[in-house]
Amino acid sequence: EGPRADRPLNRLETMYGLRAYVDSMYAGGRKAKDAGKPIAWGMLSIPTAILTAMGVETVFPENYGTICASSGAAGPFLERAEADGFPSHMCGYCRNGLGYASRMASLGGEIPPEAPGGGMSKPTLLVGSGAVCDARYKFFQALGRYFDVPVYIIESPAAGQRESLMEGVHEQTIQFMVKEYKEFVSFLEKFLGK
Repeated sequence: EGPRADRPLNRLETMYGLRAYVDSMYAGGRKAKDAGKPIAWGMLSIPTAILTAMGVETVFPENYGTICASSGAAGPFLERAEADGFPSHMCGYCRNGLGYASRMASLGGEIPPEAPGGGMSKPTLLVGSGAVCDARYKFFQALGRYFDVPVYIIESPAAGQRESLMEGVHEQTIQFMVKEYKEFVSFLEKFLGK
């Protein structure tokens, strides 16, 4: 059943500022491409401040799935991912990103003309994380099949509620993340040559 014509779509006023911010983020990726700057496709749990400090523009394919869904453009990307062998019960954000990447790869790395909001530019680097859900870890590994770019996965500890309250766990988590971020910086220095 489609949307009812007799019921207007009410939006919160805060949505407009957020939409402008999201649009500017993806436009920033396209501007970076035009300027020859590196672009990372990343996840919200990655250290974007490190990427920014290294001159890398970051865009988020997971969030782009919501743009595709809200504009009605997700269907063909989801179908393409399924045609590439990704199951229909897999996370829709991941499938949308994989379908988008597959379509982009079929166009030689160009933004699909049907991409809403101007689309996402081809990445120079894929940066994933296992934080929050298991699909995210494998999502970025799977994206690597469509692009000849490095795939870097940042480990992120996820202590359970009881474990997180145990003595020393907070400090151990901080030490673990400092080590991960230092390794990431080292990787970026080598990859970017700066």
